[in-house]
Amino acid sequence: MRQQANAARRDIPCGLFAFARLQLDIANRSNLTGRIMAMRRCVECNGRIKPKHMGKCPKCGREVTPADAFLKQPGWLHMPEMRYQNAYVWLVLVSALDVMLTLIVLVAMGGFEVNPIAAAVIDTQGFTWAIVFKFAIVVMVVLICEVVGRLHDRSGRKLARAAIVINSLPVIYTFALLLFFS
Repeated sequence: MRQQANAARRDIPCGLFAFARLQLDIANRSNLTGRIMAMRRCVECNGRIKPKHMGKCPKCGREVTPADAFLKQPGWLHMPEMRYQNAYVWLVLVSALDVMLTLIVLVAMGGFEVNPIAAAVIDTQGFTWAIVFKFAIVVMVVLICEVVGRLHDRSGRKLARAAIVINSLPVIYTFALLLFFS
């Protein structure tokens, strides 16, 4: 039993030369199993399918059949859903906290906006347009994360997390100001 498991592990390509070995396997075989190994994305969720996951998509759990290898993969504009929904919820929450705390500092405490662009928007258009400006930036960040994520998943996820951290810094600073000066 153990020998069969070790033999099965040796058949799974991994490491630096996995791609070259996979290409050689595909070139040497003309059956559907070799062709399905070339498929890198799930048709349903566009999740990456590694050779060790053949038969089932690790992201959505859909059964991968040999016929799927011949289906046309969807383009980057035709994806089924947003990629980093949890990160976007946190981004909107932190941005809303930033807007609310900025309003408290400006109105209740008589402070001023530190960001020169946001200060210019508040001075010329009012605080309502500052809110529109803030959430337009959030929408732009979400769109950038989606485009980058469709090209390279790990980079898009890192970008979404970085946006959350960057947007949380003013919130932490404002909380510290409120605690210190109240």
